[in-house]
Amino acid sequence: MKGSFEPLLRASPHCRTYEWEEYVRGGFMGMMEILNPPDKDPADDFKAPVIAAHVKGGSKEGDAKPINVVFVADMDMISNEFFFIRDKEWQELKLDNIAFILNAIDDLAGDDAFIELRGRRPLHRTLTTVESRVREFKDEEAKASEKAEKDAKKELDAVAAALQKKIDEIEERTDLDPRQKQIQKRIAEEDKIRENDVRKANIENEKNKTIKGLKDQTQREVNRITGSFRALAFFLPPIPPLLLGLFVYLRRMLDERQGMNPDRMVGAR
Repeated sequence: MKGSFEPLLRASPHCRTYEWEEYVRGGFMGMMEILNPPDKDPADDFKAPVIAAHVKGGSKEGDAKPINVVFVADMDMISNEFFFIRDKEWQELKLDNIAFILNAIDDLAGDDAFIELRGRRPLHRTLTTVESRVREFKDEEAKASEKAEKDAKKELDAVAAALQKKIDEIEERTDLDPRQKQIQKRIAEEDKIRENDVRKANIENEKNKTIKGLKDQTQREVNRITGSFRALAFFLPPIPPLLLGLFVYLRRMLDERQGMNPDRMVGAR
């Protein structure tokens, strides 16, 4: 029988692998000292090493059965603490250690009745309409920010071009000496810097105003949708039992009338 090696669990690609001697050092009277090993280059380490695997293989001569084991390279895979964490959901942790061990035992025993069931997770239904509207708001917000960035760049380019034009005009003047030209250029630069700051502030305010308007509109839409769902959740549930009760009442009234003597009915002649 040909052997097989099926990985079941892998570590994160960002993890690091250390030898025992790199992490633990023997101390006085057999006590162990935990070391702080240096970081490793991911290129020099194992990438997503296998933690658990299903190993099958042919039997050696004289062996009665072939190898069929689930090998787990983790001494802390299961313990009493994991049962406590699973039952109490301590620190909101949802660990699959126990389910993994139970599935491994069932698979080795040839019983797969509960393997798929243990892998299921509770699915919380959400208001897809609300989520869709929020996604639309995020897209519109990104577009508004992108437009504001483009407008800001356009305004800054215009200010820079105007400043360069002003400097060129000062340089071309023949009625100014170099010192006066330098003063005029400095004044022009300061004026353009102030103008630039004002334009940037206006663009930022306009962007924030647009985003706030989109956010308020989205919130109103979300409130309207959730309010309608809340109203439906309040009014719809009683309708089926009321209709059923009305149907039963009318049916009983009809049955009573069919079994009643016509002479005893009110209004009978």
